[in-house]
Amino acid sequence: VGAIVRSAAASLAPDAIDAWNALPEVEYAAPNLYAGAAYVPNDTLLTIYDLAWNLRNIGAYGAWDVVRGDPDVVVAIIDSGVAFEDQPIPDYELPGIRPGVTMYRRSPDLEGPILPGYDFVNMDAHPNDDNGHGTQVATIAAGTGNNIAGSAGVAHGVSILPVKVLDHRTNGTMAQIVQGIRYAADQGAHIANLSLGFPPRGMLRDFGFEESML
Repeated sequence: VGAIVRSAAASLAPDAIDAWNALPEVEYAAPNLYAGAAYVPNDTLLTIYDLAWNLRNIGAYGAWDVVRGDPDVVVAIIDSGVAFEDQPIPDYELPGIRPGVTMYRRSPDLEGPILPGYDFVNMDAHPNDDNGHGTQVATIAAGTGNNIAGSAGVAHGVSILPVKVLDHRTNGTMAQIVQGIRYAADQGAHIANLSLGFPPRGMLRDFGFEESML
């Protein structure tokens, strides 16, 4: 028959356990440790099996028990921008926006912190996302966790640095991308994410680029 025994406050747990284990009538004694539930954000999609398969596959659920996003860590999202502010869309960006839309809106799943970034496509201090790709990447990396909505970013809680180098078609030049990387480094980014790539050389030839340019 098991029993719970409270030792004197002054006694050390290992000594008390050894003393109890030494008694012939005691099969074994062990500390009555406190347990805690594993940390899982309360975001609704995380409870639906298995919409969060990607988080499960990379071990995020176990990692969250050990460490979560730290706002001192800066992650630069070098992409098509990030939905980080409520801002009127300037006239020169309207051609890439759905007709009738006049405002950029901050994503409710990106609480931040979000640091001031830069738009190397339009050369201004408002790297808003006119495509959606950069916002998706930012949400996967650092989307708000534990807010009873949506999913949770792998490192929710880190600071996001939005850097726009791709236009509304997700096209960008090497010069813009290099400027974006340099900018992120100068701003103290610890991590830079670039979910982009360059077409194969054969495709560039089909576009009419000369071999000397490849």
